[in-house]
Amino acid sequence: MATLKVKEGKLAEALEILKDFSAWIARNEPGTLQYSIHTVKGKETNTIVVYERYKDAEAFSIHGKHLGEQAGGLIALLDGGLDIKTLVDA
Repeated sequence: MATLKVKEGKLAEALEILKDFSAWIARNEPGTLQYSIHTVKGKETNTIVVYERYKDAEAFSIHGKHLGEQAGGLIALLDGGLDIKTLVDA
């Protein structure tokens, strides 16, 4: 799960980049099982949460390399970078 805090006024631009990247992932990353983009209601209106599931650690590693290559413009829109958490089934 990745939480992205976006700079003021840049939410629409960040969402567009992520939507394009999501479509690219669907075509090019068979090891990415799920890539769901969400915004947060309430006080955190400039926050995006991406829920991601991968086939295995290798698929996650491949995705990380593609992030910089395919969605590099996203980083400049962030206010503080990415907060990535690895979730496991309970």
